[in-house]
Amino acid sequence: MCSRTGSIGSSRKGFSNESATARLTRRGRELNIALTGLRQWGDKYLSERPPRLLRRKADKKPVVAALVPRGTKVLGPEEVETVPGPGWARSA
Repeated sequence: MCSRTGSIGSSRKGFSNESATARLTRRGRELNIALTGLRQWGDKYLSERPPRLLRRKADKKPVVAALVPRGTKVLGPEEVETVPGPGWARSA
C-alpha cells in the first residue's frame, strides 16, 4: 500500500485479513484522476478495443478525464462507475 504518500488508507474489522478493506484517501482520489487520463490516452492511441470504460451512473453517459476551470462542478467517485469495454477479456 502507499501509506508513505498517504494515497491509500485501510481499516480492519475484527482480526481476519479477509475483513480488511482499502479505500482511497483524498490524495489517492486526486491521483486517480491523473491515472484515468493516462488510461484513456492509452485507450485512444494504443487500443482499438479498450478493456474498461467510465460512465456516469445517473444517465450512463461516458466520462472523460479533462482539465476544467477551478470551481467547475466535477463528478465525485460515487457518481462514476467502471464497466467492461469492448476489449474486456472474458474468463472461461
